[in-house]
Amino acid sequence: MSNTTDIHIISSDISVREALSRLNSLSGQTMTLFLTEGPEQRLVGSLTDGDVRRALIGGLSLSLIHISEP
Repeated sequence: MSNTTDIHIISSDISVREALSRLNSLSGQTMTLFLTEGPEQRLVGSLTDGDVRRALIGGLSLSLIHISEP
């Protein structure tokens, strides 16, 4: 996997705050993160800046520990 691709891959147990920081670092690029889990980095979902924006508008708290929490 190339470094260019690596910046778009995060663990599914990442915090909301860290995910926002990672999305912000992608500014000017494709702002999508791919959620993986396990040592084999199995794809379990994706996250965009729009997903986070809609969740915050809907009442998501930044105090949630992990992205994968409801």
